[in-house]
Amino acid sequence: MLVRAIALSLALLIGIGTIIPLATQQTEAGPHKHRKHRKHAKHYKKYSKGWWRQYRARQRHNQRGRQESARALAKDWTKVRHRPRNQDGPSRGFHDL
Repeated sequence: MLVRAIALSLALLIGIGTIIPLATQQTEAGPHKHRKHRKHAKHYKKYSKGWWRQYRARQRHNQRGRQESARALAKDWTKVRHRPRNQDGPSRGFHDL
């Protein structure tokens, strides 16, 4: 009985002795490798005159992009709408597209 208790105690100590260093090695607090952060060329204080100028220019640029995509979508839709009808019979509405 005593031998069994000693054997179990030694096994437990050896097991914990190997687990603790492995667990703490991965969770150490220390310097982490970070990617270098690149600052943008134009950086303005928020809500300053320069910031508002840049903001409005960005909004105009985005609006032009939205208008161009809407025009392209409308152009594609007119192609679909003006296709010749099915020659087999009367049109069945949207399903003929």
